[in-house]
Amino acid sequence: MTPLGTNIEQLKADFESVTGKPFRHFFCPILHVDEEVALCRGHVVPESLGGKAKVLQRADVDQGFGSFFEAEAIDAVRYGLDGSPLDVVFGGDEVEIRKLQPRFGFHLLLEGTNKSVEASFRRLGDETGFCVEREHLEAALARKIHEKRTV
Repeated sequence: MTPLGTNIEQLKADFESVTGKPFRHFFCPILHVDEEVALCRGHVVPESLGGKAKVLQRADVDQGFGSFFEAEAIDAVRYGLDGSPLDVVFGGDEVEIRKLQPRFGFHLLLEGTNKSVEASFRRLGDETGFCVEREHLEAALARKIHEKRTV
């Protein structure tokens, strides 16, 4: 039994039943390595989403990948299952939009072009819309004109 309350011998036996040999220290199913490292009990489903079940895992993976994944999982549940990020944008809630923009980034594909351009969200009075920097727009239009001339 590890100090974290997990029977490491049971994990080794399970690993051996699949691979034919036990791991030496701790086999990480994310990194696919068997190394002697600090372990922790990480949430299977992020605690912020109500998760209570925990699993033995590498502490460095939990603190690095885990914190990144948790933020993405919250966004996926909040915006992916409850609707689209576009619903948030077009709903016009500036606080929520400001949270989304750095995480998802906004890109527009201009009609008739094959390359997206970076866009930012702006609200002017009651209007909600996207803004594209002039040089991005001009470059996209120049590419489109060039493509038409070379056809």
